[in-house]
Amino acid sequence: MSISPAHRAHSADIARNFQIALAWVEQSGILDLIENSPAAQARNPKGAGRPPKLTPYPLKALLVTLTEMALAGQVMSIRTVVHRLNFVYTPDLIEALDTGFFQDRARIAAMRVVSELDPDGRPELPEEERAAFKMWKSEYQRCWKALDDQLMPLDDNVLGAGKARTVDELDKAAKRGGKKSQTDLRERIANRIVASSVEYKNGEFFTHLEPTDLHNGVLRDHCGDLAVDLTPIDVNISRHQGKVPKGKRSSSANQMAAFSPKNRRMRWPAVVGLTLGIIVGRVGSPRVPNVALSIGLSKPSPADRRATILCLDAIEEAGHRPPLAGRAHQYLIGDIAYQDMRHLNEYLIDNKYSAMFKYAKNENTILELRATDPDQTGQDQYVGYLYNGCPMCPLADHATLSQRPALEVPAYDVVNGQPTYNIDELEQHERDVQWFESRRAALHGKPQRRARRRVGRPTRGESEQKQEVSIRIGCPAAAGRIRCPLRKDLPSWKDPNLDIGINPPARPTPLCKAKSVTVWLTDRQVKHIQPNLIGTWEHEENYKANRALNEAFHSQLISPNVGGLRRGQILFRKNAQFTIAVALLVGVANIKALDKWRENLDRHGQSPLMAATERRRIRDLILRNRRPAA
Repeated sequence: MSISPAHRAHSADIARNFQIALAWVEQSGILDLIENSPAAQARNPKGAGRPPKLTPYPLKALLVTLTEMALAGQVMSIRTVVHRLNFVYTPDLIEALDTGFFQDRARIAAMRVVSELDPDGRPELPEEERAAFKMWKSEYQRCWKALDDQLMPLDDNVLGAGKARTVDELDKAAKRGGKKSQTDLRERIANRIVASSVEYKNGEFFTHLEPTDLHNGVLRDHCGDLAVDLTPIDVNISRHQGKVPKGKRSSSANQMAAFSPKNRRMRWPAVVGLTLGIIVGRVGSPRVPNVALSIGLSKPSPADRRATILCLDAIEEAGHRPPLAGRAHQYLIGDIAYQDMRHLNEYLIDNKYSAMFKYAKNENTILELRATDPDQTGQDQYVGYLYNGCPMCPLADHATLSQRPALEVPAYDVVNGQPTYNIDELEQHERDVQWFESRRAALHGKPQRRARRRVGRPTRGESEQKQEVSIRIGCPAAAGRIRCPLRKDLPSWKDPNLDIGINPPARPTPLCKAKSVTVWLTDRQVKHIQPNLIGTWEHEENYKANRALNEAFHSQLISPNVGGLRRGQILFRKNAQFTIAVALLVGVANIKALDKWRENLDRHGQSPLMAATERRRIRDLILRNRRPAA
């Protein structure tokens, strides 16, 4: 459902947008973060320097103006900032800033005639307007310098803009990166802007709560699941630091940008990768608002591990991750680009997230699982296979698994507005799921990283404290899923309703001797481990529904009627200004999504809409009518 308003994004209600912007900036606390940073304190000692001749542009006035511009759908540029502070805002609005900034009426009257001209241009003007244009250009440069100086603690650009450098110099600078303290502060400021947009609306909707108490407010039905994805966004630079033939190029002011061949056809190949941490719900549970709680900027790529971890850490630091109790899962949902990152999955394991990824179509990943020998001989023994991220018992051998097609939920057609399935395909899928589920090893807990103790003394150069990933799995026959010829002592062997496993291993494995064993995962297996089997309804419905919500937020973000993050919307080039502008546009998309969510609540009597379950209801109805009555 679109959250775009019926009117255009350029709202005429400047006063209302200004009040929202002022409250949003104060809620975020970014002014204190910037002004109290060590770099700002060292650069601006109190009382130093002579007083300026003209009224300075305070940081609060600049940030509130940028925020109001984002809400109004204005182009994010210094020229727009100067124009709105001097020609658009009324004296009452300027006074509400409480920064000491005031409008010089005589100077404004002199500049008004040329205020629509580009201050960087060289227009042909009559003699009487040249002095006014010079004043207008001076005002533009004064505002630009004020913003640049006050955002210096966030400025992690490695190279200065405009100087010609060789390609090798540009590549080395890109690899070296800027100062870590400045990068960390820039990323923290961006995530505070995004999170405070949700906190601001939470305080408006639930006046009896603290704005930061999202768990009892707008996120009361959020169970902790997140969807992440990386999308390229345009950078307004004519030259960038991508690889070029021999010669020199001027270094880009925005050194996060890089050349992306995928976007060459769009004629804007210099892009930055934007990763969003979007909250999502589960099928059958109350619908949560479709908002982003964090962002991460990086080089353009299919998926960026550091930006993803930054998004998760920012949500944790802000206290917006709900507590995780018992054996419940909090899923991180990503596309196929995320399923091949070992370090990302290790981070998820350490921080109690569960992966929910997907492979390419018809791809089967079968990896051998090994467990520590209970006889402590120091040799690991085979206990089964990891099939598409889920451990299987030895009754499902490699030959059998490789011959079976990958599980895939049947496609459906829409007839008279209702989803309709092919009954034969639906029943075959049910039989395939039953086969896999009966042979899937039970998970006892979640994967964890810990030091592995091996038999004997460590060899020279081997670290005794090496961290490895382990998980405890159980026998499916002991869990009552299948009758196993090797476990006739279990009650499941006498249950006639269960399948009988065929082709048991010639020699019982450690899993066949005990109810559960500890399995140590290789680096490749760590990339794939996940609690749900791909192709089952439980995985497919939650994965596809939440991936769709992820893509829906991206669509709203670039829509000119909602977020407006499209080509030409941001004209800032330096990392600090560019990052703040991106965070503000993401926050605007959050605010409009929350307004739509609240409208749905009011329309349905404060009862949240349930996430769509229509496909499963139709499936259950077809199968129930197909099966003979008991």
